Amino acid sequence: MARSSKNAPKRVKVTRKRAASVLTDEAVKAYLADHPDFLVENEELLQVLTPPTYHSGRHVVDFQRYSIERLRHYLTELDAYQGRLIAATRSNISNQQQIHDAVLAAMDAESLPELVHTVTQDWVDMLGVDAIVLALEDKASLSWVSNVGILPLEACWIEDMVGLEGAVIRRGRVAASPRIFGPAAPLIQAEAMVRMAPAKPLPQGLLAFGTRESDSFYPGQGTELLRFLASVVQKCLKPWFEKTV
Repeated sequence: MARSSKNAPKRVKVTRKRAASVLTDEAVKAYLADHPDFLVENEELLQVLTPPTYHSGRHVVDFQRYSIERLRHYLTELDAYQGRLIAATRSNISNQQQIHDAVLAAMDAESLPELVHTVTQDWVDMLGVDAIVLALEDKASLSWVSNVGILPLEACWIEDMVGLEGAVIRRGRVAASPRIFGPAAPLIQAEAMVRMAPAKPLPQGLLAFGTRESDSFYPGQGTELLRFLASVVQKCLKPWFEKTV
């Protein structure tokens, strides 16, 4: 027969404060004596417990306590590093998803103006930046590209800006070029520029990203994804230029 809920014993929630008032030192000692592996199975307690000081004579340094404190500090740093690693991994996954979406959007473009609009306008929101500029050199013969949103540049301008390495990242009070970012240049606090090598009929090109957040790009940051985006843009541009030029 089921026990009446009226007479059933009440479950008491024991908080840390209540436990401290209920338990005695003798009860804790007895429990630990009966459960010798308790601290092994609950090693996180070692980070908050104060280790005993061992003395074996005058002028003796307690290396045991020093070692435990050092280990405790190491575990704290390890936890912090693990947190940063997890955050970085999540950020990388998010960045990759953004890149995938941007590439698919560029591949769906059905005309040159639509492709340029996708790269210079839609990608701004998709990639979380403030400005994207697509530029091509040989201003004399490509003056028409400005009509579709491509910036025409003078010959050798790109090599002077980014060199032959192919990608440059700057951050924090960058002197963003008004030639590239126009009126938005004073607002740019970080920029990434990726050179696109000539691929006939395409001349040398540049894909530039600008943001007002100074920590969006940083020196030493991997440029593989940016180079990948530049390669995608170049491959998407080439068929349209083969039809036009």
